[in-house]
Amino acid sequence: MTTQERFLHYITYDTQSDEDAALTPSTPKQKRLGARLAQELQEMGLEHAHLAENGAVYAWLPATAGKEDLPVLALIAHMDTAPRVPGENVKAQIVRYEGGDLVLNAERGIVMTPAGFPDLNDQVGKELIVTDGTTLLGADDKAGVAEIFSAVAYLAEHPELAHGRVAVCITPDEEVGRGADSIDLDLLGADFAYTVDGGPLGTLEYENFNAASAEVVIHGVNIHPGDAKNKMKNACLMAAELIAMVPPAESPAHTEGYEGFYHLCGMEGDESEAKLSWILRDHDWDSFEARKQTMQRIGDYLNGKYGPMSVEVRLTDSYYNMKEKILPHPELLDWARAFDNKPKHVFVTHGDDTVTEVFAQRLKEDLGYDATAPFSGTEYDLLENKCIHEAPGIRIVKATASPKASRAARAYEKLLAMGRRLMTVIRKNEGCPNKDLDRFARDIQSLCDKWDRDDI
Repeated sequence: MTTQERFLHYITYDTQSDEDAALTPSTPKQKRLGARLAQELQEMGLEHAHLAENGAVYAWLPATAGKEDLPVLALIAHMDTAPRVPGENVKAQIVRYEGGDLVLNAERGIVMTPAGFPDLNDQVGKELIVTDGTTLLGADDKAGVAEIFSAVAYLAEHPELAHGRVAVCITPDEEVGRGADSIDLDLLGADFAYTVDGGPLGTLEYENFNAASAEVVIHGVNIHPGDAKNKMKNACLMAAELIAMVPPAESPAHTEGYEGFYHLCGMEGDESEAKLSWILRDHDWDSFEARKQTMQRIGDYLNGKYGPMSVEVRLTDSYYNMKEKILPHPELLDWARAFDNKPKHVFVTHGDDTVTEVFAQRLKEDLGYDATAPFSGTEYDLLENKCIHEAPGIRIVKATASPKASRAARAYEKLLAMGRRLMTVIRKNEGCPNKDLDRFARDIQSLCDKWDRDDI
């Protein structure tokens, strides 16, 4: 069975997860695909292939002779699809994309355009698997499942390829932030793991946002409108007030790269009760904690205004930045040496300045790759392999000294990071009315006058 055939079969299973369910898996239908996956792994000859009670699928490919002492590597993907878009009765179609508009559903007028989906420009001349536009395709992450299964099937069929023990784990409920919760690490028995999930072909990611959710419940007091003066507390209006207090410029529509954000992803309610669902994201740990504190302080303020327990803010951490766990283990990146055809150019676009530049330098020195760690906004002509425009940036250099000096260095790093953010905001304001730009310039001048003193 080819990887494509596997994928087209897996997407016939509806595996939507449910963020409001307390059970694991959050939807029983995920187990139907899980049972099928466990059966396939067993038929491949993997050891102890089974579907766990919590919906996770496990199996192990034994090490080849003489490689039993190598570290155990795990390959992980998730079987569930996002809960907010239909995932049932997927009508997949394979099309060859030659550029321009991609019509998914002529009857309903569902069309993908390069303007709306710029990634299409990278797919010209390729065969694409798409839906009819009425459902998710399910490539996130059934494509990852299919890729892992094809890989371990190939290894099982070719024992002459030496390798250590390989663990396979397919989880439920990743789309609702609980995928890792279902993994029994002791049972998995892996020293390291790679998650196969999304991103451009050939991409290796070793860091991510710190993530949390904020579920806000607002309790109002509903009184007949004819007798409501000084009595009614309209939960919907209180919710609108809370939303307005969250920094409006720090939403996904106005942030990029390493800029964290608050994202309102659900709201419902009436005069008596309203509910808001937020997700919070930030690469920097201190900023991540500050975002949670901001949500809590807004709730506390409204409770002071409308009365105790008028607003409940329920914060739950979802996952953390994996970078700190990855960097001490450079061997996790050593497999890049095995490429038969080296990439023409490697762009390191994730990580703080120190990490990205060191990593790019290692790729140059250790692997001989042409590697660059560009600042956000840099433009590169891939065909000519040359930089067209190098965006300005402020480099952050980490210090190692005494604890007191380290704290000072971290504070200075934050100041430099804010300088970079200021440059980003300045660029975003190009073309704004002159009076706004003049006011912005005066604000910056005022800050400079305050801090550019000889006595500092």
